[in-house]
Amino acid sequence: MAGLGTWMASRNQDGDGGKIIWSIMQLMSVLVALMGGFFLYLAFNTKTPPPVVESSGPSAPANPKTQTPTASQPASPTGPVNKPKVGTLWVTIVDAAGNPVDGARVTVTFFGKSPESKDSSSVGVAPFGGEPVGSGFQLVVESQLGTGRAAGTLTMVDQPLTIKLPRVPAPVAAQPSAEPPQTSPNPPSDQSGNTPPANVGTPPADGNN
Repeated sequence: MAGLGTWMASRNQDGDGGKIIWSIMQLMSVLVALMGGFFLYLAFNTKTPPPVVESSGPSAPANPKTQTPTASQPASPTGPVNKPKVGTLWVTIVDAAGNPVDGARVTVTFFGKSPESKDSSSVGVAPFGGEPVGSGFQLVVESQLGTGRAAGTLTMVDQPLTIKLPRVPAPVAAQPSAEPPQTSPNPPSDQSGNTPPANVGTPPADGNN
């Protein structure tokens, strides 16, 4: 384009038209140069995303500054698990006077479980263990001294519970003592120490009378 302008200028060196055309051609050259530079700028400064490469190997650690926060994951099932505490209900049976009752039938039903029955010991105790702390229960006591009922919740590992029956055992009647056997008294003895015969002092019978 610059050569065309030079040729036209040589053909019209003395005229004003050649000068105008020369100026236009110079201006167009400048514009073309500017446009070429602009396109080069765009070509080198336009960022294109990097190609995605799939790999079966371990991935690189994520950058903590650019990592998107995610919701916390639950603990692994293989980790430690808090087991519920297991407690024992210690039931003590006493009579109306506060004395322990031996052989009372105690039946405890923990919620969601089958009833369990035991007889109280010589000190009036019947333990029921192996239940989680927080379990509710119902209790029934049957004895010759009456019945008792209770309900509650197992709140500790060793929980005592006392059931007082309405009566006391009847007193045992005293047995009459056996009388000693009766013995015959010994016959009196004479001054010599000999025991007289049984017929002494009895006159013989007279066959004539």
